[in-house]
Amino acid sequence: MVDTNIRVQILKNDRCIFNESSKNSNDTNNIAGLITNLKVMQERVNNFITTLIETTERNVSDEDGPNDSENDITDDDSEEDEQVNPKKCKLSN
Repeated sequence: MVDTNIRVQILKNDRCIFNESSKNSNDTNNIAGLITNLKVMQERVNNFITTLIETTERNVSDEDGPNDSENDITDDDSEEDEQVNPKKCKLSN
């Protein structure tokens, strides 16, 4: 009998920040059990990474402050004004 358990570890700076293992499924077919465990583990990992990204984005935006984001908007406008029209290619017959 083949073991259908799945174990996932996510490391950040050599420190484990996520460590999950799937439980044995009750499916008698090993492939069906493996697929079930993969789907469950994928959902856990996706939820963890989504939460990690959202937390990181909130921390970064808190450090920037409200004035920095206003400066970014005005910088984008000035870059558009300085944009140079690209030259068109001439095709020879």
